[in-house]
Amino acid sequence: QRFNLGGNTSGVSGFVGDIAEIAIYKVKRTTVERIIIDNYLAAKYGQSLSANDFYNEDTSGGNFDHKVAGIGQASDGSNHSDSQGTGIVRCLTTF
Repeated sequence: QRFNLGGNTSGVSGFVGDIAEIAIYKVKRTTVERIIIDNYLAAKYGQSLSANDFYNEDTSGGNFDHKVAGIGQASDGSNHSDSQGTGIVRCLTTF
């Protein structure tokens, strides 16, 4: 099966630019999962978010120092209650 990224199936009007990372998920991500993923990617690539930026202390060494992991609940009621980064700390709660 053909997979197109950055253009339509005819091959015209394609994306011109750089793509740092592609994430493909088997299921649709909830609102809260998207917020956590957006914060992770913003921290990793040194970008600022225009909304829901909960991780703004991310570039002290300029090299993605803090390894984002997150739990949360979004205004639409979606929640993510279990998270663990690269260390020994695990966040687990109920909402």
